[in-house]
Amino acid sequence: YQWQPPTSGGGWVEVDAITCESISGRQRFCPADVGRGEVRLVEQLSRGDCTFGSTWGYDRRGIWVDRGCGGVFTEAYRPS
Repeated sequence: YQWQPPTSGGGWVEVDAITCESISGRQRFCPADVGRGEVRLVEQLSRGDCTFGSTWGYDRRGIWVDRGCGGVFTEAYRPS
């Protein structure tokens, strides 16, 4: 998995989308290389709320979802 090259304009560069869903209300971890940026929820797929820090979040290893949250997430970073 490699980061896409920077785009012109110095804004955020988004990389491949990741679908991650909590199944039966249980916490799930979806591995992803997010060490260089941040994660954004771009589409909620579940009926349950997806609230950052409560039912979804991320760390350097990937994205986690919990309590029925499911969605499409994208990783984004600012080129240096």
